[in-house]
Amino acid sequence: MKTIVTLAALISSVTAAPAILWAGDSSSPTIHSSAATEFGTVVKRALSSTSKDPSLLSAIFVLNRDKDGSDGLTSLSSTGSLPKIAALYDSAQSIEHYVRGLDSMKSITKNARSAAGSVHSIVETTLEEFKAFSVTDSSDSATVASDGSVMHKRALANANVFIVRVNEKACPKAIDATVSAAIGNADIGSVILTTMRSMNEAKLERDLQHKSKSGRYNQPPQRRRKLADENENDDADSDFEAGIYFVNFSPNIFAGFLFFLFFVFITYTGISCMGMIANDNVYTKVYPAIGREA
Repeated sequence: MKTIVTLAALISSVTAAPAILWAGDSSSPTIHSSAATEFGTVVKRALSSTSKDPSLLSAIFVLNRDKDGSDGLTSLSSTGSLPKIAALYDSAQSIEHYVRGLDSMKSITKNARSAAGSVHSIVETTLEEFKAFSVTDSSDSATVASDGSVMHKRALANANVFIVRVNEKACPKAIDATVSAAIGNADIGSVILTTMRSMNEAKLERDLQHKSKSGRYNQPPQRRRKLADENENDDADSDFEAGIYFVNFSPNIFAGFLFFLFFVFITYTGISCMGMIANDNVYTKVYPAIGREA
């Protein structure tokens, strides 16, 4: 099972980032999907799959890109750095191999808030804060994590959904232990493990969007000139080739050809008229005396 999930993640990383959902009854078979799925849909499914009333509805772990720019989940899974999580693949509700909307933490948080609605409170936190926080602790105090960030327990305790940022420098063993512990925690309704998609894929999508906007690939090639019938657009459901005739001359070319013939005719007539002008054939060297011209 571990090998299948790893290979599927490697294949899907070419087009999008994967997402794994643990929620509900673990005895149900895991659903694998390669269809394009929005991240908001996965969040809605996680919130709706929670049958009981847990202290925390959902915990979303988002792995950052690695130093090479590829998605962190695929990199860690392919190297076997997450053995505890890999052992829990069979108990997952669904494994989505093509999830969109995972470009950055900003877009992930925006999509999660849109899916959860105003009823649920969403808080973005770090892996260190999540490890140090207890869902049963709601004291109004603040502590400093190992990375220097300040944790406000009251804000975390009032949240329904956690979005846990996992830095690329985080220890794989800590990631494996924290996520697996969250999956087995009865106070957490559902767990989503996903990652930000690779930089190469993001650049490829931006290039395709730029080319699509420029219309470079939207214009079909026209190898022959064609004259469309006046009633071609009357019936939108008619066949594409109906009322279309191919001619040797377009109206513009035919008008130009007629003008050329007219210009040649006028030129020939003018030159012919100039040749009919009469003039003297003999010229004398001595002019007649003045007054004797007659």
